[in-house]
Amino acid sequence: MTGANVSERSAVAGQGGVHVLGPRILIGTAAALGVLTAITVGAAQVDLGRMNVVIALGIASAKATLVALYFMHLRWGARFHLVVLAGAVAFAVLLTAFVVLDTTEYQPDVRAKAAAAAPGGAPRP
Repeated sequence: MTGANVSERSAVAGQGGVHVLGPRILIGTAAALGVLTAITVGAAQVDLGRMNVVIALGIASAKATLVALYFMHLRWGARFHLVVLAGAVAFAVLLTAFVVLDTTEYQPDVRAKAAAAAPGGAPRP
């Protein structure tokens, strides 16, 4: 490496240096993401009712955490970046909660309309 490349990388990192992950961490993280993806596919094949969504979101959250911590280097970055990420995640969870609450508010109306439209007045599965 030339001196220019090192100084450019230091300027980009903003903290006087670059954090480079070793292949062991990168391969381990990629393997964990692959395993979690396989678990997601397996969980999708099992009918657990409403718990399917909860399990899928839990696995997706674990995968997002791995990506943020290791591939985005937040584990070794400035704490401010973690605060910004935590705020964004909290906002996304709050927004999702409001959407879920809003959709469950209208479920009785949707079910009543489906029952009226079904032959014999029975709701469709």
